[in-house]
Amino acid sequence: MWIGLFPELSEVGGIQQVSRHAGGVLLKMARERNLPCQLLGFNDARGLGSFRVGLEEYSFRGFGRDKLALVSFLLRAVPQLEVLYIGHVNLAPLGLLLRLVRPRIKYWLME
Repeated sequence: MWIGLFPELSEVGGIQQVSRHAGGVLLKMARERNLPCQLLGFNDARGLGSFRVGLEEYSFRGFGRDKLALVSFLLRAVPQLEVLYIGHVNLAPLGLLLRLVRPRIKYWLME
């Protein structure tokens, strides 16, 4: 499983726009490899949301700034997690935490 972790996907702004594009690319790369992929938005409203990039629509899960819920979700995903894409340097400590739990996890950090 691949996970894309972003600060926010649903609002207007430069970081959000870059995050949406990176999330779309990540999902397409995972699909080409027949791998499941989920997008997560830390600051987005709790629950399921969606966004469009061009003609494509993508879905994601928001966490409403709830750090405990996000960490809990990620720790439950660890057994299946292969790649974690981290869309902002402020979220980088989560990559280190997950590698402590499962050293084989690869994570990519966008600066």
